[in-house]
Formats: sequence, structure tokens, C-alpha cells
Amino acid sequence: MLGTVVIITLLTVSNSQKPHQEVQLTPLEIQRNIQQAIAMGPGSMYIVPPGEYIFGELDLLVLNPNKFTLAANGVHFIFSPGYGINVLNATNTAIFGFTVDYSPSCFAQGVITAVDPKKNTITMKLEDGFSPPEESKYFSFNNEVKTIYWDPKTETKIRPQPMFTPCKNATKISPSVYELSVNLSPHIPLVGQGITLSNRFSSNISGAVPTYYRGIYNVFNSANVATSNMTIYGGADMGVLEWGGYGNHVYTNITITRHPNPSYPFRLLSTNLDGFHSFSVEHGPLVQSSFIGYMGDDFANVHNRMMVLFPASKTESLVQTMTMYIMDPSDVLYCEQLKCNVTRSGPLIQPGDVLGVFNLNLSYIQNVTVTENVACTDDDILTAAKNVRHVLETEYKIPMTGIMPNDITVRKITVSMTSSPSLPPYAYIQFYRQSAENAVFKNNVFVDSYDNCFRAQGNYLHLENNIFNGASAGLSIEIDKAFLEGSLGLHSLLIKNNTFVDVSGCTSAKDCFTIGPSVTDVVAEENVFKP
Repeated sequence: MLGTVVIITLLTVSNSQKPHQEVQLTPLEIQRNIQQAIAMGPGSMYIVPPGEYIFGELDLLVLNPNKFTLAANGVHFIFSPGYGINVLNATNTAIFGFTVDYSPSCFAQGVITAVDPKKNTITMKLEDGFSPPEESKYFSFNNEVKTIYWDPKTETKIRPQPMFTPCKNATKISPSVYELSVNLSPHIPLVGQGITLSNRFSSNISGAVPTYYRGIYNVFNSANVATSNMTIYGGADMGVLEWGGYGNHVYTNITITRHPNPSYPFRLLSTNLDGFHSFSVEHGPLVQSSFIGYMGDDFANVHNRMMVLFPASKTESLVQTMTMYIMDPSDVLYCEQLKCNVTRSGPLIQPGDVLGVFNLNLSYIQNVTVTENVACTDDDILTAAKNVRHVLETEYKIPMTGIMPNDITVRKITVSMTSSPSLPPYAYIQFYRQSAENAVFKNNVFVDSYDNCFRAQGNYLHLENNIFNGASAGLSIEIDKAFLEGSLGLHSLLIKNNTFVDVSGCTSAKDCFTIGPSVTDVVAEENVFKP
């Protein structure tokens, strides 16, 4: 990856400075220098001068690099909650060396001073140095403010503890003291335990690449990006998020944790959401020799995105027309203003692609081959699409959290079929090409998850020689219907020589691995389970 080395340094001379004394760059100057280096073409490199750079409410963008190296040894990037690093449309790029941290804190943290099970309330004394929960900019109270309880001695999460019991409201009753509305059934926390309130900040903050799924370090629509020696000391979203494109990224010696010796009060959480999240890439990542811990959701998640087939009319069927109307359920990634070609899954479907058709109970129906794919602009069909969530929830009793009616798009896709079965009016569509094939996680250490050890939903996925220490659930190898996450037709997974310690309910592979009905060929061997 070596080629032209571009180092741009600003120099000034004053009465108090010697000639050639280096002056620290501003965030905008770093941004400009990176793009100037990329513009020099394949083989270029930019070395960020060591130092601390406070970006605040700015994202660091690495746009359209090709055979580019970004070296950032000794560099500390400080962001405001909801912002981070975005690598877009990259090819054969190496990025390494930097540390990411956040100011102010990305969550509220305190100590429980009173519990009232009858009122479903907790009284919390907010610790100094943490965002107050009444701060509307950071806490939306939209059923996504997670309430997590902590052991004050070990500074790890209490187990077992309730999952998905968000804080509904926070009322300030005196300086630094708050009454929290939380469902306390079936688990009632104890006075003296720690408590954190963590929001999905990206749901109400828009950065340069405003997305609902968001990471502190994002790799969008890219191929063969190698990231190494990166440390993340917290963040309002997922630690690492990769989405779309060819994929085949490599992550080596990645550390996602809470700062061991911070200049600010010690923070119990690292990231508010997943540590690592791979979403609808063609080829899954290689994640190796890394430490991921203390997050507010899963350790790691690899999955595709399901779309929904719905009827254009009550009388017209797919068999008659060879036309599918597919709803892409939510605006997961949006980047129109930057023209950076980060798109939904629907527009990426090309003639010749094979789509799987599955009924609502996840049973396979058949594959179809795409001959044409265009955006649907018919007002009647778009109106019908907006009603899909209501139909699935009321008539089929399937929760559809992941469908946002005001955010959907519809694709009109012409297909060829090998047979003409009787198809249901509603079905799931799987875009096989984005199934994160051949993802490998090996020789990693995962510590203290709020949720699953791993949501493994990529074909030919390998989990080998990892340590999972402390989680509320084991491996989830099944579809999440509510969020339309998963890879229908999932097959060929290897789970070998991993160690599971203090994972709730995990005493053997049988009770630790949840395998969905449409999953085949899962090999689990030589794994160790410890209390």
C-alpha cells in the first residue's frame, strides 16, 4: 500500500515560536488533507500528525479512497455523541492507529437510592460528569433508552437482569436526583447498585451521514478495507458498523472498551449498542485478535436484511404478472446530500440476481431470477406499501418494529421463475448476494455483553477460538422478524473451540445456541461452557 506519501503540516512563526514549529491541525484541515491525499490517486498515503483532535459535532469522512493508506498512530479523535468516522466507497484501503473517545458522556450513570415496585419507579443519584437524562438532545425516551443495572463491586452488569425494559421518563426531583419510570417486573434492582441509561443517539441526531443504524467507525459500500490497531473508548451507537458493498474487510487488534485511566469520571459502558455489526455486505468480515467489551447490546452481529413482498392489488398475483413489488422497510442509510452512493438494498438488486421467496413462517417457497428492477412510483402501490406493517401486525400477529411506514421505498422487480406455485399474498424476500458469506471471527475476547454473545446470520460463518465472558444470552442463529434482520436460507456455520463463561443459560451447545427453523448445516464442536 506504499506509494506517494502526503504529509501536510501547518507552520507559523511568532515571537514565542521557533521557525518550523509544528502547529496542530484543526478537524477541517485534517478532513481537507485526507481528501487531497486521496485525490492524488491510487497508492497515496496520509499521516495524521500525533495529537488530540476535538471534532465535536463533526464527522470525519474518508470519501472514495482507492489503494489508500490513512496512518494515525498516536492520534486521539474526540467526538460529540452521535458523530464518528465514516469510510465511504473505499477500495483496497488501510486505516490504522487511532483512538476514539467522546465528550460529553454518551449516557447517564448513577447509583440507585430508592426503588418503588408499586409505582415502577427508581430514584437515581446522577454521578458527576455524566449527561443528565432530561437533556432532550441526547435522550428521546422513544422506547430506546436502555436501563442497565451494575454490580458496584465488580463494575460489570448484574445477571440475570431484564432485557428490553426501557426507561420511559426521567423527572428531576432535586439537584442530580431523578425519578425514573421503568417496568420493574420481573426483576427488581437493589439500592446501591449502579445504573446507566443509554439511548440510540442516531435516532435523533443527524451527522454528515445520517443513519438509523450507525457506528462510531462506519465502513459503508466498500471493498477490502483493512483496519488495525484501533481503540474505541465509548460511543452513542455501535462500535463498528459495516454496511453494503463487496465487503471482505479485515479488522485486526481492534479494542472496544471503556477507558481504563480516563481524565473524566470512570464510565461503566463502552458503546451504547453492539460492539461490532456487519449488515448486508456481500462478503463477511475477518475479525481477529481483538477485544470487545462492556457494550449496551450484543457483542457482535452479522446479518442480511429481509424485504417484504406484498400484493399490488387483491386480484393480481406474482404468477400472473412475473412482477414483484418489494418493500424496503426503512431508510437505514441515507447520504443524498453527499452524493456518496450509500443506498438501501433495493436499488442494488441487478438483473441476474437470485432472490429467495419465503412465507411468513420462514419456510422456503422458491427462488426467482431478476430480469428488471426499477423504482415504483405508482401512488396506489406506494399507499398499499405503507399499510404492510399494519396488515402484518394485525392479521398475521407479527411485530414489525423495523418497518417505518413513512420511510419505506418500493421496487418493481420483474422476475423469471422455474415453477408457478401458489404464492401467499405476503412473503419475505431474501437478497442472497448480501448475505455476508464467509465471515470469520477468531482469537477474540468478548467481555460483559448486555444481550447476546453473537447473532450469527451469515452463510459459511466461522466462530473459532473466541472467549465469550459474561452475557445475557448465547448465540442467536435465527431470524429477527420484528426488525427484518437475518439471512433466510442460512446454512453452513462452524462454531468451534470457543469458550463461554458466565453466559446466562449456557451449560451446553443445546441450551446456548438458538437455531432457527430455516437454518441448516450448523457444526458445533470442541466448545467449552463454564459457569
